[in-house]
Amino acid sequence: MVRQWLDSEKVIDQIQDSGNYISVELGVQTVNPAKIIGLSRKLEDKDLKYLRQKIKNEGWRDIEPRGIGLILLPQEDKFIVYYGGNHRAIICNELSIAEIKAHVTAYIDKRKMNLKENIIIQARKSQVHKLYKAMRKHKDITKRTEIGIKVGRIEEELEEYKREVYLRIKNTRNVHLT
Repeated sequence: MVRQWLDSEKVIDQIQDSGNYISVELGVQTVNPAKIIGLSRKLEDKDLKYLRQKIKNEGWRDIEPRGIGLILLPQEDKFIVYYGGNHRAIICNELSIAEIKAHVTAYIDKRKMNLKENIIIQARKSQVHKLYKAMRKHKDITKRTEIGIKVGRIEEELEEYKREVYLRIKNTRNVHLT
């Protein structure tokens, strides 16, 4: 039986169009490829043949897990390919490979965030937006670089904060399930 794969773009559009979620980068995670249910683009037969042969000759080795970009779907323990990894997802499923490493993005349900969390996230997003605007106005490359470094630091802090919120919500959900 041929497996039916969801179109990742349509799934992402549905999630984002709902307005109920914000994304959070979880970084490289161990994932069961059998839980990947969507692909981001049409597959190339020549790439599948090449990958099958390479794995047959060398075994499964993925030296760059960041090259497989997955989204963990809200409310489910399933993934879709966001960028890179479409062919690897297919082959891993064909070969029943139990786990791979991939860069995972998840979604936080904004309705489960408390007021303080919402305020902090919106304030940091607004701060980044203002700094980008200021950076575009400066002609001096040194000043633009300084602002860019500040933006990068704030964005890193924001992602770390969102990971904390995500884990709080996830842990709260798990406590209620037990």
